[in-house]
Amino acid sequence: RQKYLEYKYAARDLLDDDSIAQEHRSNVLGQVWAKGERMGVTDALEFIEVKVEEEILPREVADKLRDLVSRMTTRGENMTELTVSENIVASVHYTGTLPENGETFDSSEGREPLTFLVGHKQMIPGFEEEILGAKMGEKREFTLTPERAYGDRDEAGVLQIPREQFAELESQAKLTEGLQLVAQMPHGPSPFTIVHLSDEYITADFNHTLAGKSLTFAVEIIELRKATEEEVSHGHAHGRDGSEQH
Repeated sequence: RQKYLEYKYAARDLLDDDSIAQEHRSNVLGQVWAKGERMGVTDALEFIEVKVEEEILPREVADKLRDLVSRMTTRGENMTELTVSENIVASVHYTGTLPENGETFDSSEGREPLTFLVGHKQMIPGFEEEILGAKMGEKREFTLTPERAYGDRDEAGVLQIPREQFAELESQAKLTEGLQLVAQMPHGPSPFTIVHLSDEYITADFNHTLAGKSLTFAVEIIELRKATEEEVSHGHAHGRDGSEQH
């Protein structure tokens, strides 16, 4: 683990270059290590060269990264033994689409990977279940039925609320169908969507916007590490490297 952390921080500094698109940095960092550990240094160096040919890595950065890999990656000392399992902090890239039409409803493309603590209900249940056992660098694609995603729609969650209760809000902003707001309920904040407006009532749908839908995910495991005691105690990850405070 210590060797991997040394590699990660050194490689991250090398890849922190304005000529490298933000969305490629974490992917290159993880893939280089994964290939070096699972297949050998030669494969990691070939991967770097491919990224140069694809104009993702500038030659100068690639040469420095090759030197780092040659010094720090050793076949046989497998840093990819960690798998997605309880109390592991996983960082993943993902794209979520609707299987009926291929429409993308969410994606980490162009952003930092999604980081979460496995086994602590930070993710919808089916998402975690489908990536359990995956190693760093592994890709998986799967489709979740509604009961394994955001559940079925509950028509009891569609309520008519007197419009007069929104008078203060309407004095500041225009209410429209499709607008998403948050209501303060006895159990805490509850998001809802305005689905209909009349002179007297606002029809609010408290179902999740993806409730009742099957969802397809394409997921790539970018990084895995063991959670700290504090993260396990708090029930969530403190960022990719565990250093974020809250």
